[in-house]
Amino acid sequence: MYNYNLLKGNLIILKISVYANKNTGGKITAINSKSHFHRVLIAAALSNEKTIIKNIGNICEDVNRTIDCIKNFSYLDAKDDSIEIIGNNFDENTKIFNCGESGSTLRFLLPVVSALGLNGFFEAKDTLKKRPIREFMEVMSSHNAVYSSDNLPFSVKGKLNAGKYYTSGNISSQFISGLMFALPILNTDSEIILTTPLQSKSYVDLTRKVLRDFSVEINETNNGYYIKGNQKYVSPQKITVESDWSNIAFFLAAGAINGKITVTDVTNNSCQGDMAFIDILKKFGADIEIKNNTVTVSRNRLIGIETDISNIPDLAPIISIVGCFAEGETVIKNVDRLKYKESNRIEAICRNINAIGGKATYIDNSIRIVGGDILTGGNVYGYNDHRIVMAFAIASLCSKNPIIIDEAEAVKKSYPDFFDDFTKIGGSYKVTE
Repeated sequence: MYNYNLLKGNLIILKISVYANKNTGGKITAINSKSHFHRVLIAAALSNEKTIIKNIGNICEDVNRTIDCIKNFSYLDAKDDSIEIIGNNFDENTKIFNCGESGSTLRFLLPVVSALGLNGFFEAKDTLKKRPIREFMEVMSSHNAVYSSDNLPFSVKGKLNAGKYYTSGNISSQFISGLMFALPILNTDSEIILTTPLQSKSYVDLTRKVLRDFSVEINETNNGYYIKGNQKYVSPQKITVESDWSNIAFFLAAGAINGKITVTDVTNNSCQGDMAFIDILKKFGADIEIKNNTVTVSRNRLIGIETDISNIPDLAPIISIVGCFAEGETVIKNVDRLKYKESNRIEAICRNINAIGGKATYIDNSIRIVGGDILTGGNVYGYNDHRIVMAFAIASLCSKNPIIIDEAEAVKKSYPDFFDDFTKIGGSYKVTE
């Protein structure tokens, strides 16, 4: 067992050696979805009534950032098994919004703060400061938001005006979701007009679903979304956070490449686009059984595939790992947006796969992987990126020699207990720094 406090701390850079185990298998319980959790918290904070949020067991670092930030305009009481929120509770003092490394917290709350007419000061860690936000700020500046700087940290003041919001759809769907939270509470109607095709649409659909749960309607148009003004967030009183398909994917992949893995308590009727991983694994050739809220994946002969990740960018690292163990070539298309995630994931995926004996290249907006039977192991970079760390931990299950991952504490961003669950399925590791 690793030192829990050490791994989840903020000061120590951990290097972890992960080892192959030919007897991988077992059962884990799905953790809750940080994507759904963020959205439910913000919607509840915009309702005047009490909302009780259930299934809160995995409060990761990103969700903690949102919890701390919404305390600036809502009353929040954390229980052992739930969070109670009553929204629209704020004064005129300047509020501090420390977003840490959470892009969702920043991009969702910037327009919300301006729609509420709050004076806010936004700050973040360096990794988030490097991710694109200027276009979004320009869009809101054209509607009466005033920023003290073009770069984080900055102050924001001014109350948003309703109207037409022109924005690209291929930089971050979180921009569009943030506007969807904010624009319904303005006095008159607004439109979001997309100047480029929308990518990661499933995340926008998830936002719309949560808004419907709070009686807020967003209507899709030919080139964006129409939002009626003067809408009220009406609490459903109780709401349960869905399970997280993004993180379930790592352990389902473990079953596909080495063993038989069962994941329980999954949400099978979710809008989360990463549910598509089931179909991707089927396309690779994995054996999959779904019963009620349980998914079991078993190893089978895997064949390389072509897949487009425009709407499921977070799955790229773990799809790449499955591709390493599939016969022939796997082509992951439309990957350029991966340059702007927690790390440059194109570089992280290709460099790390090649470092441990695999073959990966980036060509024309695609990652191409030539699969084989086994990886040789070696040193990889974690890039302070939770999904890179988790993907290469799973790769170690079929590696000839250990895979040594630095900055392994990055898992706290979305899955603090990842290495606990890793051991439950037969994974083995030791902390070397």
